[in-house]
Amino acid sequence: MCVLRLLPLLLLTACAAHRAAERAHLLPTFHEVHLLGFSTSGDTHLVLERTDGPEPSCWLWEVDLDARRQTALALDLTGAPALAGASPLATGEVLALLETSPLAEELRRLGFTPPRAVDGPPGQTPWGELRRTGTALRLADGDLEVQVAELAAEPEREALWLSPDGRQAAWTGRYPGRPAAADLRIVRLTTAAARLLSLRAFAAHEAGAFDEAAGFWLDAWHLAPAADVAYNLACAHARAGRTDQALAWLGPALRLGGSPFRALARRDPDLEALRELEPFATLTADPDPAEPRPPSSAPDCAWHLPLTRCR
Repeated sequence: MCVLRLLPLLLLTACAAHRAAERAHLLPTFHEVHLLGFSTSGDTHLVLERTDGPEPSCWLWEVDLDARRQTALALDLTGAPALAGASPLATGEVLALLETSPLAEELRRLGFTPPRAVDGPPGQTPWGELRRTGTALRLADGDLEVQVAELAAEPEREALWLSPDGRQAAWTGRYPGRPAAADLRIVRLTTAAARLLSLRAFAAHEAGAFDEAAGFWLDAWHLAPAADVAYNLACAHARAGRTDQALAWLGPALRLGGSPFRALARRDPDLEALRELEPFATLTADPDPAEPRPPSSAPDCAWHLPLTRCR
């Protein structure tokens, strides 16, 4: 009686084990993401995604940081068959294969330049050291650092590239025990560097060194124009007694930042020297309700290509 009852259970267990083994056989053993080129004209980049499995696959993505989207490209890989193959490739191998293939010339024609591989992370950039601490990717300069990305887990393997002009970087990683999990972060180093400069500017402003603070914020503005940077420039100039320059920077700050910045300006003690001036009242007046909302002026430091599973 007991044997008869156990038999169906044993059959179900064996069937489940067989299905699990079958699924494991179908899972990919690797999933890679490689940066093939930085755009020479803007925040658009070319990314190669590779995986094996029952049907080895390869995708070419055009990643637009401003629009935050990825678009599949139909580029011919016949001139570089290893790029479309079913074996894992190291970062250096990918770049070497690309440079010796007809695809390199095609990418240049489309406006992409090959990345420069950097030892790391950590890796030195024109704006500081790009390093990883646990799951946080950070840009550090001296005693200051800003976080540019939060990773899903600590990676097992990782690579770092810089654009030829040093203004952007790319980080890729693979996670341990998860062959189908790959990660790509494209970092606007200029935006991160502007945040570092803002930290220095805040410290100088708090210490009463308003000229020094204004210098740091002006450098930050040239790297990554944003409402808060222009607003803080206005505050520094106002505290230094330069009301004309303060009003000149308050204008773009309020155009970019909209109503929240207008409300802040009306009560901010840093702008007390402007309070009785007619241009200040005009700038900080509530807008017409039909006025369109200003666009976002604070871009993220990093963009994440969602490649955490195979298609």
